Amino acid sequence: MSASDVVFIRAPRACIVAQPAFSEPEALRANRHGSSSDAEQLAEYAGRLRHMGHDNPSQRATRDYLVQFRDPQRVGAFEHAHFSVFVEGISRTLSHDLCFSHSGVAVSERSPRHVDDADLAFIIPPALLGDEVLEAAWCAHMQSAAANYRALFDSLLTRHAWVHDKNHRRRLARDGAFSVLPSAVSTQLIITANARAWRALMESLGHEHADLESRRLAIVLHALLHAAAPSFFEDLEVYTANDRHEAVRLRSA
Repeated sequence: MSASDVVFIRAPRACIVAQPAFSEPEALRANRHGSSSDAEQLAEYAGRLRHMGHDNPSQRATRDYLVQFRDPQRVGAFEHAHFSVFVEGISRTLSHDLCFSHSGVAVSERSPRHVDDADLAFIIPPALLGDEVLEAAWCAHMQSAAANYRALFDSLLTRHAWVHDKNHRRRLARDGAFSVLPSAVSTQLIITANARAWRALMESLGHEHADLESRRLAIVLHALLHAAAPSFFEDLEVYTANDRHEAVRLRSA
């Protein structure tokens, strides 16, 4: 594997792959005002159903109505709206954190048993970005790790030459070779959560005491989900913390 074969990623990417499609029941329709997404309409409908407030006598817009459900004690309506997001360009260090103890969040991650050497990529830590000397030194370490992976992979293929199933033989080789790769190796995942859980996840990942890579992902997720359903997320803001890096927090009242 040559240096040119190694891919270095400087920022994550994300896109929404699934979100609510709301079909209002003919038997009970709501008097809705203002523009809103299907996800927001679903949350409003669920909130109004509880108190049979579908007539909306105050003529409140969906966006204004949903403000009340940002209160942690009243988030139930938000839990009806689920979003599935495809994320790539993050390290396995961060993906392990995403898989751990986030209530209401489902994560499916690409298995390293199905990562070919041609797919190898490494996430440059945000703390290094902009320093050419540090970036070059770090990238050299990753190139060495990638070369070690390839060498071990080839040796393990030879060792298991007696395995007739080619795909299984390659999986056996990956199982051993992947162990020499650092946690900065990139991964891909699908994350599914309801709007309440997404809010909590973004606050957790984006907190100013969180690591810089997780904060960076929180900022990407905030921009993506806020654009899709602003009523759920517009009280979250991106700001510059004391360490001069961006973070995410609830906007002060």
